[in-house]
Amino acid sequence: GADRVAELGARTLARAVRAALDAAPATVRAAAAAVAVLGTARTDLVAALAGVPGPRADETVAMLGECGALTAGGDVHPAARTALLAPGDGRRTAELHARAALLLSDAGRPAEQVARHLMEVPGIPQPWMAAVLCDAATAAEQRGAFALAAGYLHRALDTTPEDDRLRLRLAVALAQTDPLAAVPMFRAALALAADPADRARIAVECAMACLAVPLAPTHRAELAEALERALDGPDGDWGPRLRWQVRTALLVTGRGRASAVATVPVPRATAFTVARDDTANVQEQALAALRAALAGHSRELAVAAARRAVAAAGPSCPGWPLITAAAALALADETDAATTALDRAVRGAGPWSRTLARTGRALVLHRAGAVAEAEATVRAAIEDFGAAGSDACLTAPRAVLAAVLVDRGEAHRAEALLADADRSEAGGTGLEEQLFLLARGRARWAHGDADAALHLLRACGRVQYDAGVANPVFAPWWADSCLVLAAVRRPTEGRVLAEYGADLAARWGTARALGLAALASGAVTPGRAGLDRLAEAVHLLAASPARAEHARAEFGLGRALLLAGDPAGAREHLRTATALAGGCGALALARAARRLLITAGGRMPEVATSAADLLTGAELRVAGLAVDGASNRQIARTLFVTVRTVESHLTSVYRKLGVTRRDGLAPALDGARRGAVRAAEEPPPAGGPTG
Repeated sequence: GADRVAELGARTLARAVRAALDAAPATVRAAAAAVAVLGTARTDLVAALAGVPGPRADETVAMLGECGALTAGGDVHPAARTALLAPGDGRRTAELHARAALLLSDAGRPAEQVARHLMEVPGIPQPWMAAVLCDAATAAEQRGAFALAAGYLHRALDTTPEDDRLRLRLAVALAQTDPLAAVPMFRAALALAADPADRARIAVECAMACLAVPLAPTHRAELAEALERALDGPDGDWGPRLRWQVRTALLVTGRGRASAVATVPVPRATAFTVARDDTANVQEQALAALRAALAGHSRELAVAAARRAVAAAGPSCPGWPLITAAAALALADETDAATTALDRAVRGAGPWSRTLARTGRALVLHRAGAVAEAEATVRAAIEDFGAAGSDACLTAPRAVLAAVLVDRGEAHRAEALLADADRSEAGGTGLEEQLFLLARGRARWAHGDADAALHLLRACGRVQYDAGVANPVFAPWWADSCLVLAAVRRPTEGRVLAEYGADLAARWGTARALGLAALASGAVTPGRAGLDRLAEAVHLLAASPARAEHARAEFGLGRALLLAGDPAGAREHLRTATALAGGCGALALARAARRLLITAGGRMPEVATSAADLLTGAELRVAGLAVDGASNRQIARTLFVTVRTVESHLTSVYRKLGVTRRDGLAPALDGARRGAVRAAEEPPPAGGPTG
């Protein structure tokens, strides 16, 4: 009813305005058209644009106010704007917009006010118009309105279509909202640029701004050629900073090893400086952080550069520097800082950057053991961009979701999801391919197909080697391979991989990396030495954010103790593994640990599959009120308990659902409910070994 009333009111207002103008002299009608074009009732501007005396402009504004055509603030009511313009006289309206733009520009009005009129002027803009459009684009970028900035730059490019720098700027703006549309712009800018250094800069921007966007082989070849040429000459010909950025882009695109990226020495952490709101410096810091993290050389350098990038990023900064800085922080076990940076990227970015940021956040949450929250987050990323963009861009989100589903005990769904992504041939970057192959390998092993799992995991390792990625935790194919080989009683094959992973972990030095290395080594080492390594893995991973890996280490140690004839010791670790994995939402591991616990003579209730099973009645009531937005004190008053009791219940809820913050409760509860519904709808598939 309200919508219908508003529509009728708009029609009535338009008729009243039209009737008043029909009875008015020509000068009043001209002034009214000027008011409509300007969008404001400032009589000095109206008189100048319409070419009428000031008193006539005053009379027109007063009349329009009486008709209801103006808002309380003196702006033109949207319903009256069309009625104020002469019907069918588009040419006259365009001329008024051109004159309004010149008038406002001469009056020193903000560039975006002028550009609004220039966008309505047909034909090729004049040079002064192009300059104003570029200034307006800068203003739009500074507040994160990249779609609006792209529109201004499109019009400015009509003046100088051969300007490769302007085309690059347009491509970067487009990449925030429509990455597929940005790719041709990047290619055109690359073709226009004659200087190899300029070509390298454009290629770096393309590689980073279009992360995970599928590119045709010819496009990838063009990108690689521009990047690799930057490494042909001595440092002095290019400058160390550009070469450093090129090496990072090669790592991301999967061609790092071919260009000997891994052999390049890492600069000191003091080699870079950054200024607040300086987009170029922010991007430089983010690239330095990602390069150091992926190469696995210097955790200190990666964290320092990433923190500088996050601290200095302003609204005008594209989304990818925050996302790449967050990736470096996550690989360094700085989980809270990584999620904070990704939250900022989600809030300030366009649809594509928002999808990438949510995917990254889901990956961080998953590796921190918040499986239910990770599932909800990555599903939101897929749904958000799936409604606005190409399905071919969603390989990375699908790979993350598939990894989550494997942990949830839904390997058959994970494989179906990955098969769809595989059929779409949506390969984007070397990093994306590693995540994809790792998830497929884990899904195959969950079905008990060791040979296929090992084949996929080794393929992941080859891609990683070719890319020059030497970080042990980005896609730890080597650790998964060791666990598979140990389970199928081929430990000798796994010892070389365990040593390889241990070397990488020692260089990177995080608790997660060292714990994974100890877990892989313990799985393939017989006797007391293997038990000691598994105990070391439990100790190291307990001190890391990797709760699911901690549960896996407890499971591995419990299994090994049971095989060694120590059921009492096994029960302790298997009970911990079941509780940890169940609390994380890693239901497949939790069920496997519980089965082994019962074999060892222990007892434990069935593993929970829904929020109702995980939480007590009191915890459910507290969580429900928290989701509704109630504060701890309000919850306490409602339930007639103390604030301390509420805090205790919430802490337990966070632990059981694998949630890190209050805003993760709603998606975690929804994810748990969806899992329970799916479990009730379908019987589980014939499963293979886990862990």
